[in-house]
Amino acid sequence: IPKRDWSSDVCSSDLVERLAQAPGGQHAVGEVVFRGDEKIDRTREAQVLEAVVRPIILLLVLAAMIYLVGMAPTSALAMIGQLSASVIVFVVGGIWLFQSLPRETRDAMPEREAEGWLRQAFPFLAISGASAFGGQAGMLALGAMGTATDTGIYAAVLRINDIAMMGIYSIGAIASPLFVETLARKDRAGLVHLLTWGARGALLFALLASAGIVLLGDWVLAAFGKRFLEGHDPLYIMLPGVLISAFAGMSGFLLAMSGHAAQRAAVGWLCAISNILVCIVAVPNHGIYGAAWGYVVSSLINAILCLFLCWRYLRVWAGLR
Repeated sequence: IPKRDWSSDVCSSDLVERLAQAPGGQHAVGEVVFRGDEKIDRTREAQVLEAVVRPIILLLVLAAMIYLVGMAPTSALAMIGQLSASVIVFVVGGIWLFQSLPRETRDAMPEREAEGWLRQAFPFLAISGASAFGGQAGMLALGAMGTATDTGIYAAVLRINDIAMMGIYSIGAIASPLFVETLARKDRAGLVHLLTWGARGALLFALLASAGIVLLGDWVLAAFGKRFLEGHDPLYIMLPGVLISAFAGMSGFLLAMSGHAAQRAAVGWLCAISNILVCIVAVPNHGIYGAAWGYVVSSLINAILCLFLCWRYLRVWAGLR
């Protein structure tokens, strides 16, 4: 490996500012000032709001509206429940964030003007947009060229598939602020350690979740209704896409946190476009199967490009080792 100052193009202050502009990044900035164990514990706590508390609130709100108020279970009611749960978690999370930040961080005055902040924040906004669009590409294609039944079945398949992806997102949320610190210290060994165990943890979770889906997938699909069992094979087709993403480890998170958010956004949009193109070709003749293959193809492209860019810019292998 040629000798290179692999973090010379970023500095700690710029990284912290970039981190603050990432989704959930303000919480991560507070993490940077805490020592290691506290940092991981607090990041894990932050995940509880979105991954555990919000679904529980959603179920409670829907149960209250249906059984106490007597409202009919409709799609509009489901959206009301989602909005209510999100607002509650947003308010509680904001209060929690403010209280968890050190006083120096809360009282610090911003050093950048609005124009500079927007320029730095735009790549992270683009990353979020690409993720949202790419995640719904199959449903959009099925809605436009398939049937309402196929669209509904594929929506259930996506939700189940997200369970297997949960490990990647959760570990990435923990690793992101740690990437900032190791890059600022120019600690290559620490970075490699984070990437190694992050990829191993993501793959282990993906394997266990995939095994559970293989064993219980039909039962979970049947819980939505007998017609949803038609999603059995497409669900199995999508699982290799999860394993491919796990193999790529934390490469996407590392790109975003190392001053290469624009490149990460470009990869995200390329994958989203490739997903929709595969769906346009395959969905008319193959329905849900075509949408599933679009997901796998975009996952493969994302993994290859993120790993390549991490090697190109940082000279580090970010995947499984």
